Amino acid sequence: MRKYVTCLVVLFLGLTASDALAQAAESTRVVGRKGAKQLSLSFSTTTQMSSASQFGGPSTSTNIFGAIDVGRFLTDRFVLAFGISGSGNVGEGSTPSFFSNGGAAFYFSPQKSSSLYIGGDVLSRLTQVEGTMPEVVGKVGVQTALKENASIFIEGAYGGAVNALSTNGSLRTRLGLRVLF
Repeated sequence: MRKYVTCLVVLFLGLTASDALAQAAESTRVVGRKGAKQLSLSFSTTTQMSSASQFGGPSTSTNIFGAIDVGRFLTDRFVLAFGISGSGNVGEGSTPSFFSNGGAAFYFSPQKSSSLYIGGDVLSRLTQVEGTMPEVVGKVGVQTALKENASIFIEGAYGGAVNALSTNGSLRTRLGLRVLF
């Protein structure tokens, strides 16, 4: 009987310890914390198809976008970030465009393993094209911590040129990886 009681006690202690370790591991997986730096790598693709091109047949164009940002959590919830991005088309003759960007984001629950965030960016074209203006973009996204210092995010954004005459806007989505250090 004593062996059974000892086995039950050891089993109970083992289960309690494994639960405590699992909770500790979960608590270290956070999206962000005050003072942490954040490196973001992201990409997106957009394919546009039209039924008729200039030469009468169907045409497709794929736009590829990539970005790298470095940010810092100024508080437990606010991140200030700066970076560079580039985009180009595949399927038609165009030159790539490069941008510098800066912005901020507000995280609703960064001390958890997943958090919703909202923010905005200002993009300025580095490869100048006549008549281009800086762009202002609003964004909303979700970020989920995979490990103690790595997370993935998906983000949707809408914005356009800072120009009183401009009525064109663009919608984009990004998928990426963020690393805290």
